[in-house]
Amino acid sequence: MINSIRIIGDIGSGQHGGTGSLKMFGEDRNHYLVKFKENRQGNIKVVTNELISYLIAAKLQLPIPKSFLAIIDSNIKKLVNDQYNYSVSAGFHFASKWMDDLYPITPILFSNLQNQQSLPLIVLFDILVYNTDRNNSGNVFLHRSEDINKLIILDHGHCFNFNWDVEILNSIKDNIHQSSVSFFNDIIRGSDPFRESINTIKILDNNFLKNITDNIPAEWMISQEEKEALSNFLIYRKENIENILLRNKNLFPNWNEE
Repeated sequence: MINSIRIIGDIGSGQHGGTGSLKMFGEDRNHYLVKFKENRQGNIKVVTNELISYLIAAKLQLPIPKSFLAIIDSNIKKLVNDQYNYSVSAGFHFASKWMDDLYPITPILFSNLQNQQSLPLIVLFDILVYNTDRNNSGNVFLHRSEDINKLIILDHGHCFNFNWDVEILNSIKDNIHQSSVSFFNDIIRGSDPFRESINTIKILDNNFLKNITDNIPAEWMISQEEKEALSNFLIYRKENIENILLRNKNLFPNWNEE
């Protein structure tokens, strides 16, 4: 289950990204990037995509900011509406804990990362959730903290083919979307570079994937049929992740090289 955080104020740093997310204060006085279901991209499924992807990434212990359901009350609704001419509703939205000291990832910076070994699992995670937007420089970063450099993944609103429905999920269940950062696929090398990551994906419990959609707030308007289709999509992808990967082995030019 995902926890919630009450949002109590706006930092005033303007809108972020294509969805018009806002940097805001939580009741714990920490800063959060809040993505609204009434986002600037006009796709209510963005927050569901974020939520489901976050829960899976957290389960896999991938490097992702801690996230919450953001509770927006009528006062914050009015503040956002008045200050940004942005019509949002009171209720649940999506919030990720804000991280400072983030830097766009480059091949040179990657070589200094403490968690380079996470890359194959990140690639498989993106395949699992059909992420179509990892090649965006705004969703994978180097995070520097106390002289420790780590890869951080962000922004999963474009997973599941973005504005999906039951038919779309069925049509893409065997496909892969090539959306990695340009040099990521070149870095992966070896005779069996994904073996450990494949095993990690495969031990995701089917009940976890079946019940994951129970976390979606009713007001996000995901039908029961869509919830079941999304769970079935994830279970199918998990169970067939190795076959899907092998069919696209050509995307990794240094696979088979030690």
